[in-house]
Amino acid sequence: MSIPGQEPVASRPRRYSTRTILIAAALGAAIGIILVPVNLALVGFATAFPPIASASFGLWGMATLLPLAVLRRGGSGVIGAAAAGVVLIVSPGALLMVVVMAMWGAVMEMPFFVTRYRWFGWIMFTAAGVISGLISCAISIYTYNLPSMDGGLVALICTVQIASFVAGSLLSLVVARALARAGIAGGLRGDDSR
Repeated sequence: MSIPGQEPVASRPRRYSTRTILIAAALGAAIGIILVPVNLALVGFATAFPPIASASFGLWGMATLLPLAVLRRGGSGVIGAAAAGVVLIVSPGALLMVVVMAMWGAVMEMPFFVTRYRWFGWIMFTAAGVISGLISCAISIYTYNLPSMDGGLVALICTVQIASFVAGSLLSLVVARALARAGIAGGLRGDDSR
């Protein structure tokens, strides 16, 4: 029996093919290429007005969730995020970006891991977005020094971060479906109209 908004996935072979790894890396690198100018543009805004920078956080999550949505394989999001991190080496974070992106990839895959990578519908992607947004907000306590800010601004920053992660998560699912319709990368399998 299927849960509305979820699509079960049959168990897959344990080994990764070269094709799977390269698709995950290519999708992550494509998001990384988009993130380089975004990251450079937001360097000044992050400290001046954090809600503007927070609005872009969902794009960062797409490096994980787009490969996961297309391939539906555990670990593909971490591969995609690490590939985005390699592209982001040219940004102010340099080599640290690879580590940070791989760690965020692991965090964003957690909801899928908990379900043993069986559910890939909009509910799971929304859950991944909300959980990532909450974790991001908790990290922002230190990176943006939220305790020193007005309570309304803190609420705005956290709300924008969560909304951005949810939007990026759902956009990943939309893009994966568009790729599937175009016949690119195998896309989603089965009935995913829910």
